[in-house]
Amino acid sequence: MPIVSPDLYAKQSGHVSGFAAARNPETGRTWLQHCPGSMAMARDNDPDSGDAEFYIVLGPGTRYLDRNLTVFGRVIDGMEFIQKLNRGVRSIDSGVISDIARRDVIRKFTIAADMPLDSRPVYEVMATPSDEFEIFKVSKRIRNEPFFYRQPPKVIEACTVVAPAQMVAITTD
Repeated sequence: MPIVSPDLYAKQSGHVSGFAAARNPETGRTWLQHCPGSMAMARDNDPDSGDAEFYIVLGPGTRYLDRNLTVFGRVIDGMEFIQKLNRGVRSIDSGVISDIARRDVIRKFTIAADMPLDSRPVYEVMATPSDEFEIFKVSKRIRNEPFFYRQPPKVIEACTVVAPAQMVAITTD
């Protein structure tokens, strides 16, 4: 895993297979970070109570959930639709909307990997262990455009560097 820098939640932070990830160098354990667009399993207080509920991280400031809730995916397309869903207030019932009438209903949800090959969308995601991704990270870390009359610090946080993705085809018969 290319190491970006230590942060408040991990001594090592970087990217694994397109995901922002962190690692404990003493144990070698790696986990996916709670970055905007991450999909994670919801649960009650019991660590083994995760079932069918999940959430999608909408903004920054949720890294405190790292290693407490399991991140299992990332939205690579369509985040603008996710942002339109009704949402609760985080400080009230952890953001769960108690009034069922105010909740948005997900009528259909399809995981691309579960679709037949002939109708599956095909995405190209920049490989994170690549020279291209290293160049991309440097462009986010070193901001020397004329706009900046005060040079920002030459650091980045893994969640702010998302591997670019684009749909390249939809296969259909």
